[in-house]
Amino acid sequence: MAILGPDMGGLIPDQYPHFGADLGGFGLSVITNGAPRSDMAGIFPNNVARDGLQMIITTMSAILNWVFAAYGNGIVCTIQGSGSSVGQRSLDKGRTWLATTMPSSIGTSGWKRICFGNGFFLAAPGNNSQTTSVASSLNALDWIVSFISGVPIFPYAMSYGNGIFVILGNSSSNAFRTIGGCSYSDMTGLQANAWTASTLPAASSWRDVCYGINDTWVGVANGTAVPAISTDNARTWHSGPAIPNASTGLFRIQYANGIWAAPILTSNIVMTSTDPQEGIWTAHTLPISSSWFDCVFIDGIWIISDEAGNYTYSADNCLSWSPAFQFSGTVNSLCNAEGVLVTVTLGVTANQGLFQ
Repeated sequence: MAILGPDMGGLIPDQYPHFGADLGGFGLSVITNGAPRSDMAGIFPNNVARDGLQMIITTMSAILNWVFAAYGNGIVCTIQGSGSSVGQRSLDKGRTWLATTMPSSIGTSGWKRICFGNGFFLAAPGNNSQTTSVASSLNALDWIVSFISGVPIFPYAMSYGNGIFVILGNSSSNAFRTIGGCSYSDMTGLQANAWTASTLPAASSWRDVCYGINDTWVGVANGTAVPAISTDNARTWHSGPAIPNASTGLFRIQYANGIWAAPILTSNIVMTSTDPQEGIWTAHTLPISSSWFDCVFIDGIWIISDEAGNYTYSADNCLSWSPAFQFSGTVNSLCNAEGVLVTVTLGVTANQGLFQ
């Protein structure tokens, strides 16, 4: 069995140490030019070389609070929440990064969310106290600002699915969806008529929203176990049954492989459901109790990270979980770049893993 997979274009010197664990037949090889974390009492393994996944630490051009990343059109774009107009984009799935300028007119308080859908990126700034605004781009380089009519919201939760973009307001009962078939040309310019408003069941601290199946969207919030559910493609919303074990709230929810998955903050639990509308949720145990923050599904594997840099994986659709690897740094976002795991951290680095 090879210690190293492909050398990723010569970017990974052979002398760098390897860290990782066997992913249940998938294999894992983690490669880093930084030190691994080893403060989890041996729970997360290190100094075990495997193949199947490579991970390196790549360097961005600025020390900022990189908060979210999205992939599309062969580009990874990441935004920051530090009140600067600086963004980053990668044309090689996280191997190298180039600075890009976000619209300064609406990003004075930083940016909170970015997603990709229908052929373009959509980014939302952190301060929409006067008007709700978004920025659109085909290449994560040239951005056009547009505005949404209605009550201003702070768009922490934003996603694309089933042909539309959806935004939930933070500490608000206001939500917006694009009118079906919204294209890049529809979105750019002062296209307030590209959006329509709807009402959420509560003014909660909405942190994430995702589309699943059969016109069903699920939104989750910090500080409450009660999700917002829409079964008519985000036209109307109602409160769903409370998610068990989630009284402290949720920051992420994802749908893939037939299930919704939501890691619970400050716990060792991830909840999964095939039918949130009926309140059918199942608890699965993670390796340790921690502030599990984000999750992603890549090539048959679920991966969850916490804010401390620990990663855990499941190769059986969330039924069982094992330690994967750990790196120093506050992990803010996981991104699937066509089989490449790109993780955005607070500071100058972004980790990159490649499934073989």
